[in-house]
Amino acid sequence: MDITANGESRTAGRRRLLSAVGLGSALSALPVVARAAGAAGSARPRAATPSDEIASLRLAQQLELSALALYEQAAEGLGGEPVVVAQLIDVLVLHHRAYADSLAGALGSSLIDLQEVPLAEQLNPADSAAVVATAIEVEGRLAATHLGLVGTVTDVGHAKLLASIATVEARHVAALTAISGGDPMPTDAAFSAAEAYSAADFAGAE
Repeated sequence: MDITANGESRTAGRRRLLSAVGLGSALSALPVVARAAGAAGSARPRAATPSDEIASLRLAQQLELSALALYEQAAEGLGGEPVVVAQLIDVLVLHHRAYADSLAGALGSSLIDLQEVPLAEQLNPADSAAVVATAIEVEGRLAATHLGLVGTVTDVGHAKLLASIATVEARHVAALTAISGGDPMPTDAAFSAAEAYSAADFAGAE
């Protein structure tokens, strides 16, 4: 079992942190969201998904995979310290992996068919304050992006999935802001305060 310096298991500490910053229900809901996305795809025959809707889902999946890679790099570099920052980055890894899985299910595609794209400048995991600042920017932009993508899809299940991702990413902003010593923004402020990513931002990345 992974034990922190004060003898608390890493998992227990992470769950305590989630509860403290209001993300406990978000973590527990992830398996439900993933199962629901899979069930929606298999319970009934689906009409062909319009190409522009596929493009929106693929952009969302690409962003989630890229966020996952970014935070895995940060987690490795932090090496568990400082504990609060490391545990929250671990949570971001879990969330982005779960959402990438759910989007892959919605698309009926593999997780490995999209290239990661740069979501931020070069990350320096040795500087925990910089990691948190980068994560605040990235999560805010991801929340704004997924909220915008809701309006580009016609399938209700796809819209609900994108909205759930946007909501949790906005909560990430509040949690990250709190541990950085700032005043957590209301959830809706994370949507309006950040510039959304777009496919055009990554035109040269593939």
